[in-house]
Amino acid sequence: MENPGDGYGWLLEEFTDDSDFTVLIVRFVRGLAPEEALRRLGAADPRYGGVAQQDEGFIVAFAADGGCVLFENAFFALDDVEMTRRLSPGTTTARVSAVSADWDFSYAADGEVIVFFDPAYPGDREGADPDAIADAMSAVGMVPTSEDEPDEDAIPKALILAEHVTGVHLTPAHLDKPAWLAEF
Repeated sequence: MENPGDGYGWLLEEFTDDSDFTVLIVRFVRGLAPEEALRRLGAADPRYGGVAQQDEGFIVAFAADGGCVLFENAFFALDDVEMTRRLSPGTTTARVSAVSADWDFSYAADGEVIVFFDPAYPGDREGADPDAIADAMSAVGMVPTSEDEPDEDAIPKALILAEHVTGVHLTPAHLDKPAWLAEF
């Protein structure tokens, strides 16, 4: 099992302020270039070379090993199901959302949400096939817990799980490069 602190702790820190308030909504998309992912979402004119700053109404996309990652604004107009329907035909996506104490993980393939759950409570899963990624969840240390015992490492584990199920690997070096931006 990979130690969650060794995986994407850097990413979680990047999106957490000094008062420990986190706003991170990231989607891993297998096999798509950032421009193609943005076009699938309906962006008429994605532009390259934007800054990594997220403004309301924008999605920021970076190339990564195995595909791309999209950083969504917490107030974006498309909902998760609609984004999944548009992004995942012919591929897979995984979304990790950590906005304060509101957390979720979704895995989708070919336009369908396969599994959806709160990473703090991985035993309570929904979707077309809630057990589809159970082995991958076990491999990263996501084990069912009772409602009284949330997993405090849930988001770092969910980020590792997103990589594991999509094959998309993100590093700090990817975020140092210019981003693709699209306004919605």
